[in-house]
Amino acid sequence: MRYITLTLILNIFLISCSSNAIREITTFDELLDISDSEKKHYLNVNTSEKNKEYIVEYILENDADIVLYSDINKTEIPNDLLTEIIPGFCNSFDKFQEISLVNSIEQNIDVENELIIVFNKNNSELINRLKDKYPKIKSYQISNNDKEEFVKSVLGITNSEKRFKLIDRLDPSNNIQHYPRIRKDFSSILFLINSEEAQKLIPYFRNYAVNINYYSKADILYDKYEYKKILDYEDISIPVNPKLFQSPDNEAFKIVIEKELISDFLVSFQVLDNGINKIQYNSKISKFTIENSGCINRNPQLWKIKENII
Repeated sequence: MRYITLTLILNIFLISCSSNAIREITTFDELLDISDSEKKHYLNVNTSEKNKEYIVEYILENDADIVLYSDINKTEIPNDLLTEIIPGFCNSFDKFQEISLVNSIEQNIDVENELIIVFNKNNSELINRLKDKYPKIKSYQISNNDKEEFVKSVLGITNSEKRFKLIDRLDPSNNIQHYPRIRKDFSSILFLINSEEAQKLIPYFRNYAVNINYYSKADILYDKYEYKKILDYEDISIPVNPKLFQSPDNEAFKIVIEKELISDFLVSFQVLDNGINKIQYNSKISKFTIENSGCINRNPQLWKIKENII
């Protein structure tokens, strides 16, 4: 029998005025006050070696009261933490991002008349769902062609340049100065693209389309290592709190998010194993309620990338 026994530091929230109120906990000491301090939490997981390393790393770093034990039923944790559902949760992290983005956009703008979506083929299913709901939605799949020309085409700048060239040919002596104008039938852009695509496309969009509301999945950050590089995307709203990226470790942000997803799983596991009926937990990814009935739904929320929180 092999095991590791250590103490889990939970960053959980407490609200509690009456016996029926949802508890909020902010410190490990507060958790100990409502937990069995002698209790060990036995866990056996079946998952990838990478995810097992995340679990062990978290236990060791936080001195957690979790025993990795091989003689009990295994908990199946998906290898892909981002797109598959982690035990105890209602949706995958990717689905949570979708819900957060769509909810916020629907509450703030006329989707069919004000939104442009720029997407890659991996997000085609989401686009199809949105088109079922909003048949006239404006969506553009990125291509392998010249990225600036693609951006200009999406924003209507190509047509503006064609009109200018036609006018210029009709009267070359006028020496007219041309300032490309973007189309007027939108106020917001949603990016459903990966980190590499974002680096090539977003600077062009921001150069040509100012005073526009930008939204994106956190995917645009996945390959970044330098935390100040997040400010390349300042004012873009994402469904992950940018404070998540304040870690001093030199890790790709995709790894930072994966580790936090494992942390959320371990938090919910220990809370329920302690017999605590219901608490509100404020993780670095999102707030959610842990209770002993039903799966966990993350609270949809967007954060705007700003220098003062990086």
